[in-house]
This record gives sequence, C-alpha cells and structure tokens, in this order.
Amino acid sequence: MGTAIPALGSNGATSRLFGTAAGADYWFSAHTLAGFALAGGGTNFSVANGAIRTLRGRAAWAHDFNPDRAIAATFQTLPGASFVINGAAQARDAALTTASAEVKWRNGLAVGATFEGEFSSVTRSYSGKGVVRYVW
Repeated sequence: MGTAIPALGSNGATSRLFGTAAGADYWFSAHTLAGFALAGGGTNFSVANGAIRTLRGRAAWAHDFNPDRAIAATFQTLPGASFVINGAAQARDAALTTASAEVKWRNGLAVGATFEGEFSSVTRSYSGKGVVRYVW
C-alpha cells in the first residue's frame, strides 16, 4: 500500500489506498510589493563608550492578484464523485513591516533585536528575534 501525493503543478497523482485522483493544479499569482526601507545597512548613530547603534526599518504594501487556493479531486472507483478542496485563501492586500536595532561595542560584543509583522484582513503574523554576538 502507498499513497502518491500531488506536488504543486504536477500532472496529477493517484492514491492507491483511497482510489482518489487529484488533477493538475497550476496557478500563477502575481504578487507585487511597494514600500520603503532605510538605505543599505541602516542608519548608524554613535552612542556612549564608542558604541555604534544601527537602526533598520521596512514598510511595504503587498498585493496578491489571485489569493484563492483550490484543487479538484475525484474518487476513481466512484465515477462522478468529484469534489473541490479549498485551501486557506490569502488576503489580497497586506502590510509588511520590519524594525530592527543593533548596538556594537569596540570590544566585539553586539546585541540586536528584530521585529517583523504581516497584517491583513485574514492574517496577523508577528515574529521577533534577539541576537547576542561576540567577535574576536
């Protein structure tokens, strides 16, 4: 017994276990971004004790022209029993943000933090990370 799972854009696949077939599902969805970012490596500021603080930021608007996700499937052993599987649809428009700050000291120690977010009518995604680095 085995199950073949269709890959995105495959020619179709058959499940020997359940007698189902999923047709090819090629979709093209143009995704555009428009926004701004602080130039290059960010903006540097000198702080006490010869340390350097770097600030970086990004804000963008993302537009997906085809946010729908669906695939048609059929039970091969039961003719006419076709159905559609709908995936989670993405939002057409979303706001993307990134903000980070880093402080580097002359002794090789650096500390930084980053926040990233995606905000739309169907999603709220937040992530963050912290970094402590020592270079000798």
